Amino acid sequence: MPAAIGSTSADLGAWALLLLMVVPAAFLALRRRRTGSRMQVHERLAELREQLEARRSLEGLFVQLEELARRVSQRVDEKCSRLQVLLHEADARIARLERIASQPFAAERPAPQPRPAPDPQPDRAASLTVRDDPTGAQGDPRHGEVYALADAGTAPNEIGRRLGLRAAEVELILNLRDMR
Repeated sequence: MPAAIGSTSADLGAWALLLLMVVPAAFLALRRRRTGSRMQVHERLAELREQLEARRSLEGLFVQLEELARRVSQRVDEKCSRLQVLLHEADARIARLERIASQPFAAERPAPQPRPAPDPQPDRAASLTVRDDPTGAQGDPRHGEVYALADAGTAPNEIGRRLGLRAAEVELILNLRDMR
């Protein structure tokens, strides 16, 4: 070897030793780096697989959720239809109860007065008196009250409410008076 370079056999040996130590160290570092990057690739691949599995699981849950929402919606529609039918029935019953409530109950009406048995031979004078009665009551005091209220301009419904009679009964009494 040329002496100009200034290398001696000791220097050369040191360089060789240094080279022998650096090369394997560099090789090991590269290998670790490669192994590390392979591990990162494997880890990333595992993460991606987990994400894919989670996504598929979520998609399955969404399908189940849509099916459940469809069934719930269908049941709500059925219940709404049933509720409309029940409301219609309730309205009809309310109207019926209001009609019944506008008529007095039997307990509110005074008990009917027993009518005297007709005379087998009516007295001609009594017969004339009854027909000539100006109120047209013909012996029933309620008829006189009905006639008096009607003459005062009270409606048959109001007369019935005041006297505990049905409106139809009041109208019948008034119609019978008109027939005489």
